[in-house]
Amino acid sequence: MDDPVTLGDDKVMRHRLMEEAIEHVDEALMVFDVHGVAVDCNSACARFNRFPNKMEWKLALQEGWGPIERVALGKGLPNDSYELVKRALAGETTRGADYRMRRIDTGEQWLGRYTIGPVRDGEGAIIGAFAVGRDVTAEQALIDRLTVNMRYHTSILESVPFATTLVDDDWIVTAVSRKTEVLFGWNAQDLIGQSGLILLTELSRVLIRQRYDHLRGTPFEGTIEVGALEFLRKDGSTFTGRTRFSRFRYSGGATYTIYVEDITEHLAAQATMERLQAQVTHLSRVNAMETMASTLAHELNQPLAAILLNSQTARALLPSETRDDVIASLDEVALLASRAGDIIRKMRSFIRHGEIEKVPARLDAIVMEALALSEPHAREHEVFVEAAPYEGEARVLVDPIQIAQVLVNLISNAVHAVSGRNSPYVDVCIKDHDDHFLRAVVTDNGPGPHVDGRHALAGFGGKLSASDQGLGLSICRTIIESHGGQVWLDHVPSGGCLACFTLPKMKA
Repeated sequence: MDDPVTLGDDKVMRHRLMEEAIEHVDEALMVFDVHGVAVDCNSACARFNRFPNKMEWKLALQEGWGPIERVALGKGLPNDSYELVKRALAGETTRGADYRMRRIDTGEQWLGRYTIGPVRDGEGAIIGAFAVGRDVTAEQALIDRLTVNMRYHTSILESVPFATTLVDDDWIVTAVSRKTEVLFGWNAQDLIGQSGLILLTELSRVLIRQRYDHLRGTPFEGTIEVGALEFLRKDGSTFTGRTRFSRFRYSGGATYTIYVEDITEHLAAQATMERLQAQVTHLSRVNAMETMASTLAHELNQPLAAILLNSQTARALLPSETRDDVIASLDEVALLASRAGDIIRKMRSFIRHGEIEKVPARLDAIVMEALALSEPHAREHEVFVEAAPYEGEARVLVDPIQIAQVLVNLISNAVHAVSGRNSPYVDVCIKDHDDHFLRAVVTDNGPGPHVDGRHALAGFGGKLSASDQGLGLSICRTIIESHGGQVWLDHVPSGGCLACFTLPKMKA
């Protein structure tokens, strides 16, 4: 390479320029003849292996790469890298062959990465082989550190007790924890690279975007409590999650770490607790009612007994010529006083002990009795109450007094709801609910129930209106359910309310 060069000889000049360029590149370049003997190399070869000069390195190459300790790191690579030269002379090119080697002077290990392949002439015939290598020790050390850091960050992700997702400044998922995979039903490989917004319902996307866009371009770093959001699983189901995310800025943008805690069970437990508290409140009211019922029974029994006794005595003392209507009035007073005593006794027994005395009865007859009891109240409010006839067999096994009181309560509420309206009406009818149940329906054209739909009485204390009268709907529900039926309120499409309850038909 030290021969004089004639300036007019362009071919020689180009060859010399190429040699000079090869001498100054960072990659080690070696050339072998068709017998695998090293015929040339550049200075980088000696520099990598700490040889004094390239001539000594060339001599080492000619001896089969010399006394250099080499350990192949790639699968399928021979420890004797000279074998790759033989493969190249057979037409095979090997790329990215990593070898761990030890420098000849200091014993320091370094990592070389080689590409070894054939050299062909213009006709395609193999005339030798080449090997190009570079020192990737520092590069591999950086990759190793990044790998360790990635494993460290992954271990942190897995240790967080919530589903954790990392997104970049464009909201693209870059990493997820195992808990995220389980909670959302996605595999990490399928989720990474997609928009993190696919994990949110439409409304939650709007909310999170508002918070996200507000932060874009700001220097803010830290954690923000977002609160409860609705999330979307891969299968389309949703759940409520308590959410917060932290923001970390770097020169190229920002990274967001999103933490999601599924609080569905927590909300269900909270709803259960509220329901139990409502039941406790209801039981407290029932206990208070029991005390009040005992007091009322004690206070009313004596006057009612006196009314009954006095009416019967007056009936017995009437002269024979007394008018029939006077006698009938005294008989009715005695009958109603006796009935009032029975109602107080049975309601007190039901409230205190839940006792009911079931007897065979006709539901249509109970309806007519309830209408008769409600008639004075309806007349006072100028409301017409009508009962539609029932053509079937309306036999049920019930406590007639309790069922009549339920009907009186529903009719009374309906009368109050329509009082003062144009053309008020209340209609009572019996229908076949199905093969096993009868359904009693009280319909009015009032403003409708102050509750929502068929399950209005699922809780305690539901009301038809602010002026709910009589037993109260919660006790009505308790009475009907103790007879094996259900009670509910519903809206009339044209306006008004349907108060319905079912009772089991009596088996023949």
